[in-house]
Formats: sequence, structure tokens, C-alpha cells
Amino acid sequence: MRRALIVVIVVAAAAAVVFWRISSIRSEREAKEEAVAAAEARTAIVVAVAPVVTGEIEKVLRYTGRVEAVEEIDVTPKTAGRVVKVHVREGDTVRKGQTVMTIDPEVTGMKFEPHPVTSPIAGRVAVRYVDRGAYVTQQVPLIRVINDTSVKVVIRVLEKDYPLVKLGMPARIEFDAFPGQTRTARVTNLRPIVDASTGTARAEILMDNADGKLRSGMFARVQLVVETHDDAVLMPRNATLSEIFSDRGAEIETAVYVAEGGVARKREVRLGLSNKDYFEVIEGLRPGDRVIVAGQNIVRDGTEIEARRAVLGG
Repeated sequence: MRRALIVVIVVAAAAAVVFWRISSIRSEREAKEEAVAAAEARTAIVVAVAPVVTGEIEKVLRYTGRVEAVEEIDVTPKTAGRVVKVHVREGDTVRKGQTVMTIDPEVTGMKFEPHPVTSPIAGRVAVRYVDRGAYVTQQVPLIRVINDTSVKVVIRVLEKDYPLVKLGMPARIEFDAFPGQTRTARVTNLRPIVDASTGTARAEILMDNADGKLRSGMFARVQLVVETHDDAVLMPRNATLSEIFSDRGAEIETAVYVAEGGVARKREVRLGLSNKDYFEVIEGLRPGDRVIVAGQNIVRDGTEIEARRAVLGG
């Protein structure tokens, strides 16, 4: 009997030890989980920041256009007849007044001297429409002569942009035929009416072509510089909380977050001009401020952050 009692006591003691140990382990685990949760709650959110800087920013209008010769004319004969001699080939240079073809009037029963057809301008023969032996009338073009020592890039300005385009406005032009090369010029002609059928107005940009590289019909990409701001306050475009669509340079009100002393602070800002990389800041930021450019959508005003410098332009 006594022996059985001892066994019961030992078993009970062992059970108590096991229960205490399990409770202790559980308490340690719960404490650890609580500590981890608390630590996680205290962990700062990692964000990327970039500085607000100063620099030049432009408002530009982008258009496509085509190259045209400054002078271009189809040469026609003054009398009907048969072409008896062709004096030029396509690509030849001609002088003003130079004979390009000779026409025999060929009137039955009558004899006429061959009639010379001359070029009214100096330039190059771009197209020859007829060959020797062809019968032509006064309405039939014989050749096309172009003067392309200067050329004009022709664009069609949208009606909404028409008030912004001025004579003498700077233009930057790139040609697909010469990748990586940019030429500068100015708007030299703006038609004073808007075509009702297309909603556009013709504008011309005169360019020197002494080297002869630019040819009629070439495709051109044009940037018209409407406005330039020097020493503007600039912030990266991706600092905004949502996509911004600027409308013809009008001011925009939005918000950004800046890194201040290890926390995120919300700033209301007004934006002006923009390009593919930056917004002009009219109000709300100063040069040297660090705006959050990655992670700004998961922070709030006062959120603890770990700021890391963003790599821009990659």
C-alpha cells in the first residue's frame, strides 16, 4: 500500500513538472512572438528618395513633318509638239534659262523651227516625265526642277496649339535618315488660317541645305520650344502619388512625401512645366528636399522610414 502511494506521488510530481515545462515553453513562445511582432511594428519602411534640384525646363510641342524644297516647279512647253531632243537627266543641275528639251511643233503643211523649253529656275532635275519621241501639249509637264539649297520642314499645327506657335520660335529637328543628329532652326512661316477640314494650320521651318543631304519627302521629327524656365525647382516625375497628366503647362495641385528626420512627411505641391524626367515645382518644395520616389504609396504622414538614395536615369 505504501509502495503504491509512493508511485502515485512520483507520477503526480512528474506530471506537474511536465505541465510546468509545457506552460513555460508556451509562455516563452508567446513572449517571443509578441516581441517579434513588436519589433516588426517598430521596423521602419524602406523607401527610395531623390533630391529636389534646380535646372532648366522647357515646354515643347512635338510634331512630325516632311521636307520640301524651297522652290519646286513642273516645266511645261509653250507649244504642243513632239519631243525631238532631251538635254537633261534626273539629278542633273540646271541653270535658270537653260534648255532642257526641244519640241518640234509638227503642224501638217507648215514648217516651224524646233522650240526650246527652258528651266525657269536654277536647281536640280528631280523628275523627268517624258522621253524623246513623246507628243506633248502645253498642259503636259516635261520635268520637275527643284531648288533645295535651302529646304523647309512642313508641319501641321493642331488648332489647340495654334495660339502657342509664333514666328521665330526655336525648333529642334531630327531626321530618321540621320539618327542621333539634331538640327536647330526657327519657325519662318505660319499660315494665318486653320483648315476647317483637318483642324490644322500649315507651318514651315526654313533650313540651310548647302551640303545637299536633306531631300524632299524626308520624314522629320520636330520639337517646338514654346517656353523655357531657367533655375526652376525640379522634382522627379515618379515622386507623385499617382500619374499626372499636365495640360499645356497649366498648374497642377498634388501631394508628395519627403523624408525628414527618419519619417515621411506629406507635402502639398503645385506643379508647372514637365518633361519625361521632372516636374517643375512652383510651390511646396525647396532645392535639397528629399522626395520619396519608391514606397510613397505605402506610407502615411509620420511613418518611420529608412531612406535609401534612388538611382535615377537607369
